[in-house]
Amino acid sequence: NKGHSELGVIYNSGYVDLRGTRYYEEADYLLANGSHHLITRRDVGSRYRNFYNGLDLVYNQADSATYVFQAKLSGAFSHSPRSITDRLIVESGQADKIVRMESKDKNFTPILDLYFFRQLGSKQSVTANVVATAISTDASHANNEGGLYAYDVDGNTWSLTSEAIYERQLTAAKLSFGFNHQLKYTRNVYSGDVMSVNGMHHGSLYGFGELKGRWRKWNYMAGLGVSNVRYRQADNHYSYWLFRPK
Repeated sequence: NKGHSELGVIYNSGYVDLRGTRYYEEADYLLANGSHHLITRRDVGSRYRNFYNGLDLVYNQADSATYVFQAKLSGAFSHSPRSITDRLIVESGQADKIVRMESKDKNFTPILDLYFFRQLGSKQSVTANVVATAISTDASHANNEGGLYAYDVDGNTWSLTSEAIYERQLTAAKLSFGFNHQLKYTRNVYSGDVMSVNGMHHGSLYGFGELKGRWRKWNYMAGLGVSNVRYRQADNHYSYWLFRPK
């Protein structure tokens, strides 16, 4: 800490090692010919491990009567090496068997968060916030029940969220204008027994104006907002507008 400023560094880590968790299922499948096919699934062994590391860099500058500025840069890394589940399968018309399910994944998530507040004289203020996030994931899954089935996933997500509000104090009421905007893009690439590239775009925008105050013993509020939601995935897309009076 120095003057109106603060600089902080935060690091945390963790390790999880789970063994002995158990799953049990009795399934009854009704087939098209009217017969029933029974399967019992019961875990006989399992292990799951996860390593986690997180780092935060934080900077604040504030004057309680005039302004606040905060910047936070975070990074989190999680790694789950080979996780194994051995499961006993008892199936009607089949010999009992033990199948193995394996998975591993790792992900990295950086986040930038900016916040700002400013008092403009005695009757006006502005507040703004911007958050940018990225998520990168690599995962592999395999299951040999009924035959080997395995696939890998390379997933990435990017998002940006921003909002701002302007407020002005009038003689007997408060006037506010503001907006909220969100953008998000996800791209997942599947390989192995599943071959697919999946990209999704999503966005939303909301803007509003509002007046609220008090008249004699009555509190009142009136405003008008408009929102738009957009989505696109391959050839599928839409854009929806909605007017929202209060």
